[in-house]
Amino acid sequence: ISVTTPVIGPTNPRGAAAGVSGADILVSELQDVVTTIKSRETGEAFFLYRATGQVVASGQLEVSFTMTAIPTIDTLVLPGSVGSTFGQLSGWSGASSTFVSDASGSGSRRMTDPTGVAYELVWQDAWASAYVLLTCTREDETLVPIESQLASISRASAAVFAKSLAICAACLVVIVAASVVLSFLMARPV
Repeated sequence: ISVTTPVIGPTNPRGAAAGVSGADILVSELQDVVTTIKSRETGEAFFLYRATGQVVASGQLEVSFTMTAIPTIDTLVLPGSVGSTFGQLSGWSGASSTFVSDASGSGSRRMTDPTGVAYELVWQDAWASAYVLLTCTREDETLVPIESQLASISRASAAVFAKSLAICAACLVVIVAASVVLSFLMARPV
């Protein structure tokens, strides 16, 4: 991938380009980075060209010198699914219109596949918004840990409540016993 950008010099008052800066990035190197990004158990990362939706790097993409075509994100299988593709997601309208970013260059969207499984898509623009780094995770993989944590927190708070109640009860018994003993001692003739 070749990336270029105009260079505006401080000595150019009209803001005209003083030159062009560029860099070549090996797809295999980008592939190595993108495939290390994981989200929960089955979530995956994808790096794609926004205008066409062509996948530049993904764990589902085998990069070789003999590639005859670059697949689009629409044709790739959703992480953790049994064959559903991105193109089958509800509300999917292609990479260029699905990944609409906010002012910070990022965005997220919840979408469902034909079987009703929900996915959370989160993306960040790259290289002047020409490319998108996308992560896709099944929603149930994000909710289950939260629900199990809630159950754990509930059990822990119940245990704290029970111990606090036991301590209060013990203190009450000590206070009542001390009051009874003091009452007998004060009621005795001197």
